[in-house]
This record gives sequence, C-alpha cells and structure tokens, in this order.
Amino acid sequence: MIAALIERWARLYNDHKAVSDAVTFAHLAGILVGGGVAVASDRAAIQLARTSDVPYFPPLGGRTVHRWVVGGLAVITVSGLGMLFADLHTYITAPLFWVKMGLTLILIGNGWVRMNAEEAVVGGVAAARSRFRHTSVASLVLWLVILLAGVMLVTSD
Repeated sequence: MIAALIERWARLYNDHKAVSDAVTFAHLAGILVGGGVAVASDRAAIQLARTSDVPYFPPLGGRTVHRWVVGGLAVITVSGLGMLFADLHTYITAPLFWVKMGLTLILIGNGWVRMNAEEAVVGGVAAARSRFRHTSVASLVLWLVILLAGVMLVTSD
C-alpha cells in the first residue's frame, strides 16, 4: 500500500511539471525564509555576543525569529519528503543525501542549544554569551553547507 502511494506520487511529480515546480518552489521558499531569517539573526547575534558589557536584546525579535525558522524548516521538510518520494531509489542510495540529512539533524540540535543559550543570555547569564555566539556561528555555517550539499545532490547526474 505505501509502495503504491509512493509510486503514484512519483508519477504525479515526474509527469506534471507544475507539481514538481510547486514542490521545488516550496523547498526553496522554506530555505529562503527560514534560512534567511536564521542567517540574519545569527549574524546579529554574533555581533551582539562579542561585547559582554552591552545589555543583550534578542536579535530581530527573539522568539519571533524562532517561529520563522521553524516554519521554514517545516516547509523544507514537507517539500523535501515530496522530492525524496518522487525519486526514492536515487536519493536513498546517495551518500550525499545522508550527509545532508545528518547535517540537517545537527542544525536542528544546534538550534535547540542556541535557543537555550539565548534564553540564558536574556536572563542575564553572561557566561552563556560564548555558547550563544558559537552556536550562532555553527548555525550560519550549517545553513550554507546544507544548501551546498543540496545543490550538489541535484546537480550530480
């Protein structure tokens, strides 16, 4: 039953350009919005976390940033599953796909640590600034490396 659903989806995705375009657009929009907000926030956080004598305020709206990033990640996940199921054998057997998935899990874990570090800094824990800065740098790098892996994955024919 699941195999039949995946096969039907693959046919729909591959036979109808509008469907594949919509899924690709959703994936790229999730990256642009979620990743863009994350990168902007990370950059601001890196700058703010350098100066320990300046009172900290959450860059670009604090929790609002996390909602945009999580929303972007949700769109990326759903659209990514659509792409995966459209060509399951190709992706599931590609080592680069698994590297990208592993990096994505690291990004999500880093985001959780970063969010906790941000809350600690907002709460006045000066020692958390270093962890906040390091997780912001890691986030910035991970978004870019994951994007590169995705580009390499779709152009490696």
